Amino acid sequence: LSKIGKMWQGVKIEDAEKIPRILSEEEIKIGIITTPAKAAQRVADRLIEGGVEGILNFAPVRISVPEGVKLKSVDLSIELEGLSYFLGEKKEYVGE
Repeated sequence: LSKIGKMWQGVKIEDAEKIPRILSEEEIKIGIITTPAKAAQRVADRLIEGGVEGILNFAPVRISVPEGVKLKSVDLSIELEGLSYFLGEKKEYVGE
């Protein structure tokens, strides 16, 4: 079942092919990737095509971006491991 065109929590679900146009029209400068690994680079390319200047990547894969685009990748397994360690050791957690 396609969700494209439907509303979710007040936001219209758009076709991914429209990403570059929408980003450009709305002057969006930061993109967040939360896709499976195999789709991450394709999504990054679309975000860049739309003019984003920074990407926060939660996908479990390295992606390439051109010079001038800032990239921050977050490995959730490492973040969970660190949090779990501090909970187990009852040490003070210094988060970001």
